[in-house]
Amino acid sequence: MSAQKVIAESRPMLTDILRDIGLHTSDQSLDLQALLDRFSHWVETQDVRQEDIPFLAGLIGAFICEFLLEHHSARRIVRGGKIFLQMPIQDGIQREFEPYEVALGLAQSRGSVALFLKTLTSI
Repeated sequence: MSAQKVIAESRPMLTDILRDIGLHTSDQSLDLQALLDRFSHWVETQDVRQEDIPFLAGLIGAFICEFLLEHHSARRIVRGGKIFLQMPIQDGIQREFEPYEVALGLAQSRGSVALFLKTLTSI
């Protein structure tokens, strides 16, 4: 799937899946800040087969992107077919990283999405 298609489908996919797993209702606007701890707990407690890791990583990556875009003035860019986020750290200084690579590591280890985002945004 192209990076542009991933970006276009990120929020709708996230909304649908969070509803399907019972963390969100469709009659509410999607508030990722309010869902952060519950989503992170859900990720940490999943028993995922190896072949399903890419799906979980995609979901985590979408959450990371949308959360940082919405709450921390991140900017999403595509370079070489990969999605990067640029986050302002302080005046004129930005941190850039590949959210889907981070998401893959979190999916493989069942790491804490909440801890990652809280650590990243506290710098």
